[in-house]
Amino acid sequence: MALRNGVASVTVATPYLLKLVKTRYPRLKVRVSVFGGVDRVRKARMWEELGADSIVLDSILINRELSTLERIRKSVKCDLELMANNNCLAGCALSPMHMNALSHAGQSWHGNKGFFIDWCFLKCTEMKLRDPVNFLRSEWIRPEDLHLYEGLGYDRFKIAERDIPTPLMAARVKAYAERRYEGNLLDLVQPYGFQGVKESGRTNRRGFAWLLRFFFRPMLANPVRMLLLKRLADLLSMTRPVEGDPLVFIDNRALDGFMERFRERGCREEDCGECSWCHEFAGKSVRMDEGRRVRALAACDEIFRALHDGSMWRYLPGKKG
Repeated sequence: MALRNGVASVTVATPYLLKLVKTRYPRLKVRVSVFGGVDRVRKARMWEELGADSIVLDSILINRELSTLERIRKSVKCDLELMANNNCLAGCALSPMHMNALSHAGQSWHGNKGFFIDWCFLKCTEMKLRDPVNFLRSEWIRPEDLHLYEGLGYDRFKIAERDIPTPLMAARVKAYAERRYEGNLLDLVQPYGFQGVKESGRTNRRGFAWLLRFFFRPMLANPVRMLLLKRLADLLSMTRPVEGDPLVFIDNRALDGFMERFRERGCREEDCGECSWCHEFAGKSVRMDEGRRVRALAACDEIFRALHDGSMWRYLPGKKG
């Protein structure tokens, strides 16, 4: 039942906020965010004991751990939800920093006024371009594999991203509803690179390049160095370029059978180099425009050099901008 203003539920990532809401508004449903980091039985039970009505499990840590997912589902009565089409690296060490950085980037009261260069995103992108296997060492769930998770008792799947063009979001929902997709897997899981997608009669430019105008701050960073980000953004039209082939194409049909290995064991205790399962499938499913890949990696190298030696923030050698 919706409360005043039509609100029926809220999402939180901290236990204190959960108790605060449940104490003051006991009829309000509370959902635990994926940022709550729930990846094992005890965590799920703790949140349920605190009063959680629903938990979004930590997809980065758990989407490929089928036996753990089964145990968690059997251990709690509250609703459980899985992120289906995020594409972070599974078990990514950057994740805690990235989540915190994103949460603070929107603080309107801060002097930076939302200015934010997403180092974690840049590093993740570079890792994938440098070694294509990282596109598969990820957390996504293909539409064709939803049945595996349903067999474990899961019936709630979240489709990202909330800020992508409407036609593309509708296409993603359609693919998951039909349990099949023909084409580039990145169409379903990539959160940027949407140039050329039409929305409301005009071409949508809401990709990484579109975001640049929101954090282009001459008083905070060197505008010339910031052009490095624009160069990289132009190269990262990975999924739907205005013209020509995409930088990266992952043949979704070539990934049929990919999840079979994960029926037997997960990845938490595995050495990727010894396993090589993802390498095998990357070899037959991932294709890149080699020329653009080399140029994008060169742009990444320049950006990281500027970020790491401090020249991104200086106008003249030895002086801060």
